[in-house]
Amino acid sequence: MAHGQHDYEKIKNGKFFSFMLIGAFSILLSAVVLLSYLLSKIPQLGETGIWISIPISRFWQTPP
Repeated sequence: MAHGQHDYEKIKNGKFFSFMLIGAFSILLSAVVLLSYLLSKIPQLGETGIWISIPISRFWQTPP
């Protein structure tokens, strides 16, 4: 009984960790997208925004 409970705790913690990882990744991704959008809106930093957003869009597209 106790052994099964321990396995359940391990699985629960693993799921929680993967959810945290996915959440952190999506937050990071949206922050980068927002940053590149803001940089493209500012005329002086427009080129920087383009240089940031081009690799992201290439990375985001799935290879054929």
